[in-house]
Amino acid sequence: MRAASVGLCAALATAGVVVFESWKAIAPPEPIAVGPPADRREPVAASAELLEAAPRDRAEALVARPPEGGDAPVRSVPAQASDLAGSIVPEIFDLQNFVVHARTIAHAASAAEVEEWVRLAGDASTTDAQRVAAAEVLRHVAPSETGEMASLAPRAALTLRRAWLMRETDPVLARAAAPALGAFGDTQDRRAMLDVLRTSASAADVALARAGLSAARGDEAALEMLGTAESAKDEQIVDGVLCALTTMAGADRSLSAEGRTQCAQILERMLARADPHPGPCARLRSALAAMRSRPEHALAGP
Repeated sequence: MRAASVGLCAALATAGVVVFESWKAIAPPEPIAVGPPADRREPVAASAELLEAAPRDRAEALVARPPEGGDAPVRSVPAQASDLAGSIVPEIFDLQNFVVHARTIAHAASAAEVEEWVRLAGDASTTDAQRVAAAEVLRHVAPSETGEMASLAPRAALTLRRAWLMRETDPVLARAAAPALGAFGDTQDRRAMLDVLRTSASAADVALARAGLSAARGDEAALEMLGTAESAKDEQIVDGVLCALTTMAGADRSLSAEGRTQCAQILERMLARADPHPGPCARLRSALAAMRSRPEHALAGP
């Protein structure tokens, strides 16, 4: 009996093995997993708590968060003046950057801020550098429809003239002040710059005078300089005036259409009498073409 039971168990085991092997032959293979299982959860937006816990640079990379309270705070006019004046030091001063910075401030200034710049330029409590900075900003304020430019307080004008006279002892302040002096100065100021072109052998002084004359504004200044150049025998004066007029023709909004016409007529006379040397003729033609260009912002009359 026991032998029969053992035989029966053996038979059943053999049958089970046969069935299992047959099932493996027909069943699909198990997928082979490579690496950890993929995370199929939906992405979750970064919360404020997560961003606060993350490093600051990573948080800023994840979300561009506006400053609290809305727009960034606007710096006051005195603060901007201090910043601009702070760049008028020998170690870091760069005239081009100074001019661009002042122009950017002027173009963004409201009417009330322009008035504050005018007041600051004439304030006795400000430094010379701050008054020079204020004058440079005011130089870039857009003129009115009649061509009227921003005004400059007498104290600021005196500061510009003093900076010009002291250019040997404080050349950096003089460089910063020269364009504003050319813009707000009078006939005597322009004559002083022309005299530098006539008499100075210093390349720095010549460059300073050219920077000032190129910033001059209005029909009177343009015709006055051209009259000097027409009668001058010094090539350095002629070159300086032509350089200034070419710049004025492209940038001076207070130069009227009639003034341009008069300047063009004088330049034509000068060109007709000019030495055929290619240098002077090329500069004359360049100034003449600039005067004839009549940009859209030129005024219709004086």
